[in-house]
Amino acid sequence: MSKFSVNVRRFDPYKNFTFRFKLDGKELTVLDQIVEHCIDTTTIGEGSGSGVGALFTGEKGTGKTMAAEVIADQLGLKLHRIDLSSVVSNYIGETEKNLSQIFDAAENAGAILFFDEADALFGNRGEVKDGHDRYANTEIDYFLERLESYDGVAILTTRSKDNIDPAFIRRIRFVVNFA
Repeated sequence: MSKFSVNVRRFDPYKNFTFRFKLDGKELTVLDQIVEHCIDTTTIGEGSGSGVGALFTGEKGTGKTMAAEVIADQLGLKLHRIDLSSVVSNYIGETEKNLSQIFDAAENAGAILFFDEADALFGNRGEVKDGHDRYANTEIDYFLERLESYDGVAILTTRSKDNIDPAFIRRIRFVVNFA
């Protein structure tokens, strides 16, 4: 039995929303595939790492947040928008602790995690030059592990796909380019 209750409405969910730039048919198909993938109860909520990861790329105002809201509505799930400034801490281990609490709460609530402008925190890992770089890379590694083992739906947005660490891209099942 799935952790998520799904209430899918059978109509074109995107036609009632005006995206600043028109999404082509391929990108709309990917949005539909995300919803269909989540409906498959053998995929979501059935075991460790059976969740769905999606990356929405595009400039500000192109509809990334709106599309996440439509997906949440289609699945009958709450969308938990994560304020990255409240997650990051200067104290060792606190960022990981905050991320753990966020992922645990979302799994228990059956909610979609929405990391807006995720590259601000989870961008490319850099060369280790000092302890700060090593700690920053550790935070990214921890987030990667949690994302990979997460049983729910996680949507990350960025203005530039190039700013996202390639290790994230490998863990993302769906990429939608908003142009």
